[in-house]
Amino acid sequence: MNKNLIAIIALCIVPISGLGVDIYVPSLPAVTKFFSTSEHMAQYTITIYLAGYALSQLFAGVVSDIYGRRITTIISLFIFILINFIIVFSDSIYYVLLFRFIQGVSVGFFVASQKVTMVDLFKDDETKLHHMINYITIAWSIGPIIAPAIGGHLEQMFSWRASFIFLIIYSTIMLILVCLFVPETLQEKNKFNYNYIKESFTTILSSKDFNLAVLC
Repeated sequence: MNKNLIAIIALCIVPISGLGVDIYVPSLPAVTKFFSTSEHMAQYTITIYLAGYALSQLFAGVVSDIYGRRITTIISLFIFILINFIIVFSDSIYYVLLFRFIQGVSVGFFVASQKVTMVDLFKDDETKLHHMINYITIAWSIGPIIAPAIGGHLEQMFSWRASFIFLIIYSTIMLILVCLFVPETLQEKNKFNYNYIKESFTTILSSKDFNLAVLC
């Protein structure tokens, strides 16, 4: 197992979450015009994506603990790619809203899986694990920084659909890399345990630090 290669692939996958939001922002006026809808309705395609992304992270960790990091990443990346295809050919803003929510859900699963993959790989080396967590944070923040510039150029040269085509190409490359080079990093999969899951959620949601962070 080449831990460094797996880590690099993970660091390339994580920014997709931010790209999925901000690469599309420069295209909002074009989307408004194309679907003959209001500016607010077009902006909701951003909000609903973030809602799906946020909600899915409540369950993504549990799913990856039960079924494994690799299969969770592969399936959610495939769904993300498929949804991008559907959005490109959508003819209604309401369909776009629905599929953007599903897209956000899929992102939450593969991003969460990649984050815990880092823990699987470097849990025996606390110093390197801390470094990798920092790299994950940096990689996550890169997406929103570079996405508007990419999306703006694509919109100017082609159309609003170009941003989603870019996401299809980038995500497909990541999916291929995962299939070829990333093995399962979870040494022992957990069985579904309702009481354990309930206790974990209770612990998290009753944490003052966690709730303050969410509020911020």
